[in-house]
Parts: sequence; structure tokens; C-alpha cells
Amino acid sequence: MGVRNTRKSETLLAETAAIASKAKKPHINPDVLFSSVSMDDLDLFPPKSLAAAAILAESEVRAWNGKTSRLSLVNADGATRDDRDVSILAITTLNKPFLYDSVMGEVTSDIRDILMALHPILVVDGKKPATLFSHGDGSDASQRVSHIQIHLPRLSEAAAEDLTARVRHVLDQVQAAVGDWKSMLAMIDHSAADLVALDVDKKTELRPARRLWPSSPGCATTILPFWACVSMSMKARENRPN
Repeated sequence: MGVRNTRKSETLLAETAAIASKAKKPHINPDVLFSSVSMDDLDLFPPKSLAAAAILAESEVRAWNGKTSRLSLVNADGATRDDRDVSILAITTLNKPFLYDSVMGEVTSDIRDILMALHPILVVDGKKPATLFSHGDGSDASQRVSHIQIHLPRLSEAAAEDLTARVRHVLDQVQAAVGDWKSMLAMIDHSAADLVALDVDKKTELRPARRLWPSSPGCATTILPFWACVSMSMKARENRPN
């Protein structure tokens, strides 16, 4: 599984791999790393820049401690697009719900010019080369690693520090949501019951749950619209055994 199997993509990715190999630096197979990126987007980057991303990905995955989320914002050597220098936000962590959408939501809250975003789910098994996860591949959940890269126009030092702090906060909230899902569902159950009792109009536009319940770490990262959460809770309640 990889980028669209066209002669153009094969040529570009082969050139990317050759540049990374020539640099004598370990790198993730470009066909794996860029598996979810369209050829139209890849074609905007010179192979040298894609090679820098592949080298960075391998470095970040191997430096990750296998537990807490690893976050880096780097100005990788050779990373450019349209002759502009690029900053790369790199996140490596165990695959989990809410992760990519939550991170992208925070980044795009004040940065609109996203040059490229990629999120392969990798299978990392010891020192073996990382492969692309696919259902039924026999991998263990502990081996499934999300590696996110968001390529941005070069950021100032102050902007980079601010973005890093905000994304770190989001990662902490995602982890809290994953670890606190029972409390989150209990709160959704309670709110669903309240709304039913009040006969609230479902057409009323409500804010996302994370804004309605800012004091709850579990609900802080809920990215579904509030009524979707309530609907799921009500359906689950209907199907529960007495």
C-alpha cells in the first residue's frame, strides 16, 4: 500500500529514497511515509525536501520512548517548498482516537498555510524497518505508531515556541480522553438525560462538547459535535440489557 502507483510518483519517490540513502542517514521508506499524500501535493516539494522528511521521520520514531507522545518542531536541513524554508511539526505516539483531528484543529486555528500534512500509522517492530499498518497484518496494538508531520512556512522562534506549547497541551488532553473515556461517557449520559428532560430542540446549534465541559479532561478533546455524542449515548442506552 502506498502513494498512487504511477510512473511519476514512482520516479519521485525513488529519487527521494536515493537522496536519503546518499546522505547515509537512516530513513523511513518514502512510499510508506507518504502513503496518504496525493501526488499533486508531493509534486510541489523537491525530492531533497521529501528526503529530509523521511530522515526526520526515522529519527523521531527511533527517539520516541514508546510511551509518552514525542513532539518536535524542527527546521530540517533541506526542507523547502517553492524556494521557501519549511518548519516541520513532528509528533510520534501510539495510535489513538482523536489524535490527528485534534492536532490539526489546533494548528489551523491560527496557521492557514499548511504546506503538507501526513499521518501514516506505522508498525514498528524492534529494529526492523517501519512498515505501513493494515488491518489483518497481525501487528500488536503496542507496535502501531502514529507519526504526524505538518509542514509549515518557516516559523519565528516565538511562533514555534507558542505552537509547541499549544500542541503539547492538546496531546495531553487526547491522552486524558483516551484514559478517561468511562468518565467521559458517564458525563455524556448525564447530559443526554438532562437534554431529553428539557426537550431541547435538536436543531439548535450547540458548541462542541469540549467547550461545553472545559473542566473535564476526558471531554476536553471530544471532537464530535455535541448532538452526535448525545445520540450515541442514547442509542447505547437503548441497547443496554436491563
